[in-house]
Amino acid sequence: AEYDSPDDLRPAELGVLMDEKADTLDISATIVDLASRGYLEITDVPKSWLFGKVDYAFDRTAKTEEGLRGYEALLLKHLFADGQRVTMSQLKDSFYTELKEVKDALYKEVVDRKLFADNPEKIRTTYVVSGIAVFVIGLISAFIAIGWVSDATSLQSGQFILMGLGIALTLIGIAGLIISPQMPRKSGYG
Repeated sequence: AEYDSPDDLRPAELGVLMDEKADTLDISATIVDLASRGYLEITDVPKSWLFGKVDYAFDRTAKTEEGLRGYEALLLKHLFADGQRVTMSQLKDSFYTELKEVKDALYKEVVDRKLFADNPEKIRTTYVVSGIAVFVIGLISAFIAIGWVSDATSLQSGQFILMGLGIALTLIGIAGLIISPQMPRKSGYG
């Protein structure tokens, strides 16, 4: 049995390694991990009235940020931007804007730790944009060839080649869009 993560990886890093995405669940795991390591305390706030919801309060401890990874320190900074105590209900309407910055820092961390060759989100975006571009070029080529065919009295080989190229590029673009979520690759170490 192993009781610690391999190579001192943190929960968020393992979450990105497992599904190749930095998501809100990874950030939530980081908050719990920071609490277990003594950087903050999490307490229940009881319901204020009969139909109210249970809330949670985060209290910043005196422990310094020394030894934290970049995304962890950034998360603490954004969590406690307005003071040493914050509730989950206070974060609900505003904290999502800071999540993107924390997720970007998490992606940077997994690349810096050599778990991925490059930022997985950047790779996915590159393949989506490339797939769309190839798809559009293919459609344009096919429509040009169709326009030639309808205007011509006799079909020429160049029209067939352009139509075939357009159809092929359209299918390649669709395939690129379909496989883009699976394109980020882990390093050998990852």
